[in-house]
Amino acid sequence: MSETTRGNTFESIKIVPDDYNKLEFSQFVSKLYSDLESYKEKHFNYYNGLRDRSEAVRLRTLMAWIAPIAVSLATFGTAANLVDNLGKDLELDQILFVSSMIAFGLLGALAMFQRVRDSASSYFRSVTTIIAIRDLWTKFQFAFLNEELKSQSQEELENPKTRERFLKLASTFCDNLADITNKDILEWKEEFISSMAEVETLAKEGRAETEKQVTSIIEQVRETTKKMEKAAEQAKAAIEPALVNVTINGEFDNEVIISVNEKVVARKETKSFAISAIAPGDALIEATAKKGDTDLYYSAWKELAPGINTEEITLAKS
Repeated sequence: MSETTRGNTFESIKIVPDDYNKLEFSQFVSKLYSDLESYKEKHFNYYNGLRDRSEAVRLRTLMAWIAPIAVSLATFGTAANLVDNLGKDLELDQILFVSSMIAFGLLGALAMFQRVRDSASSYFRSVTTIIAIRDLWTKFQFAFLNEELKSQSQEELENPKTRERFLKLASTFCDNLADITNKDILEWKEEFISSMAEVETLAKEGRAETEKQVTSIIEQVRETTKKMEKAAEQAKAAIEPALVNVTINGEFDNEVIISVNEKVVARKETKSFAISAIAPGDALIEATAKKGDTDLYYSAWKELAPGINTEEITLAKS
């Protein structure tokens, strides 16, 4: 679309006095009408171009598609969640819920974009202005025709005030057209300032909410880090073997046999010794020995912690 076709509202009507002074009355009327029509077309094409290029209709169509899709995803997510609660191993509900959240978020973003851009308002302002220009031009054409009909007599043609009436009619038309444009500019100014204020408010609220979320995330990360460190310590402790310092109470011949969880781990002739490489946790500790012909025995459940443990064993007749 060329600049001429697009039109503009910044140029005034071009009236060249020399071009009009040399013309006969009929040519004067025709040229004045032609110049006014060109002037009107620039304004009309400008607002018609705004209307044609407005994204309001396209955004409305896009939002009209996204809204039912978002609702459908949320509905399907609810249904999938119900199925999941009935015992089906599905993650589809989570996918659908996240998708619906994204769709609703996009819908809200588009709505905010339309408010900030004044797409819908600009579109209807353009339509209203186009209609106003159309009605003004229609009214002007009838008034212009009326003046032409009154100027058919020779007396009127020779009267200088006849041309003045046409010029006054043209001037009034230009003033009315300027009023329509100025009204649109004032409305645009108010909406522009309002939309910028809304953007500023949204920016402040968004910043505050973002800072709040970032602070929350940092706290969650710190808490998670602490839990991970604690879990790492517990895991490290869990894999650290238990060492048991054993003390035997009572006399025995030759050696004492020590078993942990029914597995022989030591045969010792002394009363004090250490047993290493024992798995931490609950353990059944047993000891057997002989004193002469008497069998001696010990058995007890103990909770062995990682690292050093102490165990006193008192042998008794079995």
